[in-house]
Amino acid sequence: MLKGECPSTQQILEEVRIESFLKSSSERAITERTAILKKMGEVLNSMEESPVEYRIHLEKVYSFLETLWTKYDCKDIIRILEALTTVEPPLLDLERQASKRYRDHYVHIFNVFVLGLRILSLITQKLDEKSASNLLKVRDEHISSMIPDFHDYPWKERLFYLWTLISNFHDISIPVTRLTGVRDGLNEFLKEFGLEVSGPTLLPYFPSDLENYFELLGCIFDGRMQPVEDWCYKKDCANSYVQSALRHEFFKQNHGVLSGFLMYKKFQEIFLEGRNKQPLTLDFFNKYTEYVLKQDIARAALAISLHDLKPNTATGYPKFLPLDFFDYPLACLLIIVDNLQEYLRWEGTSIRGGTKLLLFPELAVNVKDQKINMEIAFFITDEPDAKNYLISQAESMAKSMGEAWSKPNFPRALQALCNYMAEELAARLNPNELFQIRVSFWSKGKELFGRNVHI
Repeated sequence: MLKGECPSTQQILEEVRIESFLKSSSERAITERTAILKKMGEVLNSMEESPVEYRIHLEKVYSFLETLWTKYDCKDIIRILEALTTVEPPLLDLERQASKRYRDHYVHIFNVFVLGLRILSLITQKLDEKSASNLLKVRDEHISSMIPDFHDYPWKERLFYLWTLISNFHDISIPVTRLTGVRDGLNEFLKEFGLEVSGPTLLPYFPSDLENYFELLGCIFDGRMQPVEDWCYKKDCANSYVQSALRHEFFKQNHGVLSGFLMYKKFQEIFLEGRNKQPLTLDFFNKYTEYVLKQDIARAALAISLHDLKPNTATGYPKFLPLDFFDYPLACLLIIVDNLQEYLRWEGTSIRGGTKLLLFPELAVNVKDQKINMEIAFFITDEPDAKNYLISQAESMAKSMGEAWSKPNFPRALQALCNYMAEELAARLNPNELFQIRVSFWSKGKELFGRNVHI
């Protein structure tokens, strides 16, 4: 049950319970766990103490992600995330300069990771180990019997790794899909001199194994992450409709489908070229492909691919939406936290920008009799500038949903923002009496507005 109180950095760190996911007692594991928790705390502290200092948050988040991926000895991923820190700020400014709305996607990675981990921690606390493992469809690994010296993850550490992949890569293709906005932003300046940029354009890249990739995702989707041989995913047959829809969205440059693909191909490349800590042999690569790439990496790619899809109100395309949490728990979790992460997210249509919500949300999760009830409370400050910014952004959201406001005001802004988040979730997640979400806004210990998603 909600207390109506904004959590502090320390309370969030305690709620995450990172030690429950990374349980190893080895000296290295303890050092890694301590470092990750320390860096997470530094990011949260910077947000708590200076909620509008976006560039500080950006630097702290990179330091956290570098520490997180050092655990996996993956320098390639660290380089990608470092490069993204140089791309994201110019994108923010250039797209705004073109009078388009742009939102941060780098600090957003961190907020999605932490919010999702908080939810997973609360769910696993409410259930015994077997029930939680079954609900989230994650089992203990048994790869070492096929690949000597391979470190098998217990199911909770495997869950942590899966969520790290999903949350960290879910928007990795955003710079690719924003090339037009970059061009328009540059042209706002160049037109003053009678100049115009006609590019940049992305050269088409259609690898020969693209069809095999989408067939694999179709198989995992159709198998609903059900385990075979205790820990592998069921992949008996591909769902040809899902396969075709994802391929269609890939060529439309849907950022979710493109992000999932880029992540999958990067990990395939890392192991193909032997840039990992395991010695590269043909036998090793074949087994890695079967037991790692086509298992958890593919599952993460599928979750990422699904998160930005939304049914067309006229045609119902794609027909496999909305998704059921009990079939695709981690894909649905990404959809939930991605759409609810409206706090401490730099955005706007002017070069100054801002964030609608300055405080961390409170979470409450109850799991009983195979029924999940989740509540998320957002908190409003009394600062006039913050309220005015929230009103302006909520009005923009309302307009995007076809609503015209004659007299914008704060209560109406809260209602519009709440309705927007609820309707985005309801379109993507299957209405189910066994899984309920309530979104609410609070100030000074009192609920100002709230709504259940599936009503």
